[in-house]
Amino acid sequence: MPETWLTHYRKTHDYFHCPAGHRQHFTGETEEERLRKQVARLQTDQEHAAARIEDLRKQRDTAKHQRDGMKGAYRKVAVRVKNGVCPCCKRTFSCLAEHMKTKHPDFQTTR
Repeated sequence: MPETWLTHYRKTHDYFHCPAGHRQHFTGETEEERLRKQVARLQTDQEHAAARIEDLRKQRDTAKHQRDGMKGAYRKVAVRVKNGVCPCCKRTFSCLAEHMKTKHPDFQTTR
Protein backbone atom coordinates (compact mmCIF):
# COMPACT_ATOMS: atom_id res chain seq x y z
CA MET A 1 0.00 0.00 0.00
CA PRO A 2 1.43 3.42 -0.87
CA GLU A 3 2.55 5.57 2.07
CA THR A 4 0.00 8.30 1.27
CA TRP A 5 -2.89 5.83 1.44
CA LEU A 6 -1.55 4.35 4.64
CA THR A 7 -1.32 7.82 6.21
CA HIS A 8 -4.82 8.66 5.00
CA TYR A 9 -6.41 5.48 6.42
CA ARG A 10 -4.61 5.83 9.75
CA LYS A 11 -5.79 9.41 10.05
CA THR A 12 -9.44 8.91 8.98
CA HIS A 13 -9.99 5.34 10.28
CA ASP A 14 -11.81 4.57 7.02
CA TYR A 15 -12.19 0.98 5.90
CA PHE A 16 -9.96 -0.47 3.19
CA HIS A 17 -9.49 -3.92 1.73
CA CYS A 18 -6.39 -6.04 1.85
CA PRO A 19 -5.18 -7.82 -1.31
CA ALA A 20 -7.19 -10.89 -0.26
CA GLY A 21 -10.38 -8.80 -0.09
CA HIS A 22 -10.73 -8.57 3.70
CA ARG A 23 -12.21 -5.38 5.08
CA GLN A 24 -9.91 -3.60 7.58
CA HIS A 25 -9.37 -0.30 9.33
CA PHE A 26 -7.00 1.29 11.83
CA THR A 27 -8.57 1.53 15.30
CA GLY A 28 -5.77 3.16 17.24
CA GLU A 29 -5.75 6.82 18.14
CA THR A 30 -3.38 8.95 16.10
CA GLU A 31 -0.92 11.32 17.76
CA GLU A 32 -2.90 14.26 16.40
CA GLU A 33 -6.16 12.96 17.92
CA ARG A 34 -4.46 12.30 21.25
CA LEU A 35 -3.03 15.82 21.32
CA ARG A 36 -6.40 17.37 20.36
CA LYS A 37 -8.07 15.53 23.25
CA GLN A 38 -5.34 16.66 25.60
CA VAL A 39 -5.73 20.29 24.49
CA ALA A 40 -9.52 20.08 24.93
CA ARG A 41 -9.07 18.56 28.40
CA LEU A 42 -6.63 21.32 29.39
CA GLN A 43 -8.99 24.03 28.12
CA THR A 44 -11.84 22.52 30.13
CA ASP A 45 -9.65 22.39 33.23
CA GLN A 46 -8.69 26.02 32.71
CA GLU A 47 -12.35 27.05 32.38
CA HIS A 48 -13.22 25.17 35.57
CA ALA A 49 -10.32 26.82 37.41
CA ALA A 50 -11.42 30.28 36.22
CA ALA A 51 -14.99 29.59 37.38
CA ARG A 52 -13.70 28.41 40.77
CA ILE A 53 -11.59 31.56 41.13
CA GLU A 54 -14.63 33.72 40.36
CA ASP A 55 -16.72 31.82 42.94
CA LEU A 56 -14.02 32.29 45.56
CA ARG A 57 -13.84 36.02 44.78
CA LYS A 58 -17.60 36.31 45.26
CA GLN A 59 -17.37 34.44 48.56
CA ARG A 60 -14.55 36.74 49.68
CA ASP A 61 -16.56 39.84 48.78
CA THR A 62 -19.62 38.51 50.60
CA ALA A 63 -17.53 37.76 53.69
CA LYS A 64 -16.06 41.28 53.60
CA HIS A 65 -19.54 42.83 53.41
CA GLN A 66 -20.72 40.68 56.30
CA ARG A 67 -17.64 41.60 58.33
CA ASP A 68 -18.16 45.30 57.66
CA GLY A 69 -21.80 44.99 58.71
CA MET A 70 -20.82 43.24 61.93
CA LYS A 71 -18.21 45.89 62.67
CA GLY A 72 -20.85 48.60 62.24
CA ALA A 73 -23.29 46.80 64.52
CA TYR A 74 -20.57 46.25 67.10
CA ARG A 75 -19.59 49.93 67.03
CA LYS A 76 -23.22 50.97 67.42
CA VAL A 77 -23.67 48.76 70.49
CA ALA A 78 -20.29 49.81 71.92
CA VAL A 79 -21.22 53.49 71.68
CA ARG A 80 -24.61 52.84 73.30
CA VAL A 81 -22.98 50.88 76.15
CA LYS A 82 -20.39 53.62 76.58
CA ASN A 83 -23.28 56.08 76.99
CA GLY A 84 -24.88 53.84 79.67
CA VAL A 85 -27.58 52.05 77.65
CA CYS A 86 -28.10 48.39 78.58
CA PRO A 87 -27.70 46.13 75.51
CA CYS A 88 -30.31 43.71 76.89
CA CYS A 89 -33.18 45.86 78.12
CA LYS A 90 -32.35 49.13 76.28
CA ARG A 91 -32.66 51.27 79.41
CA THR A 92 -30.18 53.93 80.50
CA PHE A 93 -28.26 53.52 83.76
CA SER A 94 -25.69 55.68 85.52
CA CYS A 95 -23.82 52.55 86.68
CA LEU A 96 -24.25 50.13 83.82
CA ALA A 97 -21.63 47.67 85.13
CA GLU A 98 -23.55 47.16 88.38
CA HIS A 99 -26.82 46.76 86.49
CA MET A 100 -25.28 44.09 84.21
CA LYS A 101 -23.94 42.13 87.21
CA THR A 102 -27.23 42.11 89.06
CA LYS A 103 -29.88 41.98 86.32
CA HIS A 104 -28.11 40.15 83.49
CA PRO A 105 -25.48 37.85 85.11
CA ASP A 106 -25.53 35.38 82.19
CA PHE A 107 -24.77 38.06 79.57
CA GLN A 108 -21.35 37.43 78.03
CA THR A 109 -19.31 40.04 76.30
CA THR A 110 -17.60 38.49 73.30
CA ARG A 111 -15.72 40.38 70.72
